[in-house]
Amino acid sequence: MQPNSGTNLSLNIYNRSKKAAKFTVWANKAITNNNMIIDYSARKITKSPNLPSTLNIYKMISPKVQNIQVPANGTKKIAFKLKMPDQQFNGRLLGGIYVRKQIEKSVKSGFTNRFNFATAIVIRQNNRQVKPELNLNKVRINNLNWTRTVETSTQNVSKTYLSHVKTAAKIYPVKNPKKIVIRQKLDNRSIAPNSSFNYQLPLKNQKLKPGKYILDLKFISKNPDQIWHWKRSFVITSKNVQDVTIQHNNHLWIWILLIALALVIVLALYLWWRKWRRYENKH
Repeated sequence: MQPNSGTNLSLNIYNRSKKAAKFTVWANKAITNNNMIIDYSARKITKSPNLPSTLNIYKMISPKVQNIQVPANGTKKIAFKLKMPDQQFNGRLLGGIYVRKQIEKSVKSGFTNRFNFATAIVIRQNNRQVKPELNLNKVRINNLNWTRTVETSTQNVSKTYLSHVKTAAKIYPVKNPKKIVIRQKLDNRSIAPNSSFNYQLPLKNQKLKPGKYILDLKFISKNPDQIWHWKRSFVITSKNVQDVTIQHNNHLWIWILLIALALVIVLALYLWWRKWRRYENKH
């Protein structure tokens, strides 16, 4: 598409159920989530590295959100307008249209049924290839789900996406490079254009002592064919270890209290049942 040009995007939504269904449909720029998967579900404008805000697909499409109702065993067509800004660019912009069925609560089971669907939108103005550029900015220790996690702030600052990405990571002490304390390999990952994400390496049951370590990380892309290799130092402090211990203990006490409360309720119900049975036997 050329600068200042426009087009209509349409999508048919089919409802095969025996009753009418409501859907929320929105368009957005593609992001890379922390599992290193391209994600179209974000409903807010995300800050994109090295990308002018005018080239954010979210800003090019209107309306931003549509709520529709599709009759039973019926179809409804929805349309969006796409307007290109007055700006030339090489490479590709990636976004998507995301469809979410509005919540239906099951009265009998108490479960919630949810349907989601996404279709990708790829925009380009020419066939010029853009060389991908990845940056690893910062390595830090974070606590996720009671587990210490090595987390890197990573960016794709180019207008191209990567698919079939493999990662290989290892951590070792600065003073002993041959002692690999943890490894992680991931396959079949993808990275959206102009996106930021956190590559995460859980330390699991590895009780690393406070000290200085090296993260050796490789990203290997098959499409396009390219390799990135970084080595970054980071420090595990006694506070990192203490924070995880405190979080773990806090959650442990919550579980103990919940189990104790459940036992009290079960005991109360049992005593009530015994009293009721005695009353019934007497009468």
